[in-house]
Amino acid sequence: MKGFSVSVVLVLTAFVVGCAPKATEQDCQAACQKKIDLTSPKKEAADPAAAVEKEFAGKIGQLNQEKNEALAAMDKELADKLAALEPKKPAGKKAKVDKKLEAQKEALNKECQAKKQAKAKEFDDQIAALEKAKAEALANAKKAAEEAAQKKKAAREKAIADCADACVKAGTLKKVTDCEQAAASAADLENCSK
Repeated sequence: MKGFSVSVVLVLTAFVVGCAPKATEQDCQAACQKKIDLTSPKKEAADPAAAVEKEFAGKIGQLNQEKNEALAAMDKELADKLAALEPKKPAGKKAKVDKKLEAQKEALNKECQAKKQAKAKEFDDQIAALEKAKAEALANAKKAAEEAAQKKKAAREKAIADCADACVKAGTLKKVTDCEQAAASAADLENCSK
């Protein structure tokens, strides 16, 4: 009789365990999404556009500084040349207007302005080329970020599908997937499988 009662208890236990509701594919998928969300490392992706902006801001700033220094040096050179043209006038005497001297000064001013415009254009062309390269780099960075996001999304979807498939094939109980869906941390997930 003792053997019979043990057998009955075992059969009933197996029946109760076997009749426990199994998780559906949707239950498994929701539980797997929660698992992946809780166990995946949370890291912010670096903004590639910000890195490009920073890189080119430094280069363009350097060129603008060099341009300003070059133009200032030209202004100083002009001022020195104009000062050298000025005749030494005795103290207390009013200087007469020398038309030849004024013509030389005007010629120096025109020459200096032409040189400054040429130098400014040279720098402006370099800056424009950098701006174009920056725009291309920003477009490439945006495209790369979008591709990386798509790859990450596809990998996540595949991981969820693989996990859900394994969950269904393993015959995971609904109470386990319900526990996993309600988990708030990775530690809570571990408690669900115990």
